[in-house]
Amino acid sequence: MSAQIAVAEKPETELNWGVQIVRSALSDGGSSWRLPFAPSLQLNKDMGLIAANYGELIMEWNARPHLDSMDGIIQGGILTVLADLCQGHCFSTTLDEPTGFSTVDFQTRYLRPVPSGQTYTIESRILQRARKTGLIETWIRRTDGKPTTHVIGSWKIVDRNFKNLADKG
Repeated sequence: MSAQIAVAEKPETELNWGVQIVRSALSDGGSSWRLPFAPSLQLNKDMGLIAANYGELIMEWNARPHLDSMDGIIQGGILTVLADLCQGHCFSTTLDEPTGFSTVDFQTRYLRPVPSGQTYTIESRILQRARKTGLIETWIRRTDGKPTTHVIGSWKIVDRNFKNLADKG
């Protein structure tokens, strides 16, 4: 288990813009599933939101064989993509208005094989949040709670010109 680090919390009665938008984006038919890479990975079929709160995101993921290497084990880069997706949404939960941001650095440690045909939990939490940056930790765990993958990412608020996802059917 990871060390528990206190995250600044907003009162439950005061959901900020970021938490609201993340909950909407990761709902069935939400805008996150229309990201250009998501359909080819079939994330809309295989991932579900468990919790999104200020500085925290928990997803469930059903690993399927179309993401395997030749031996029935999920290709490691896919795990990094999943962690990046979850960390981006986790960072969003700290925002009070639409703001561009980007991954600055990503460190992935593969601890155990991730066979397809199983369900995993992906948990992302803010370790440190400054005015323009954030440090996020992600754990991918088996149903027995044992970790398979550990990722630390740093994020930064930047100017981005995002395409309008609403135009992407």
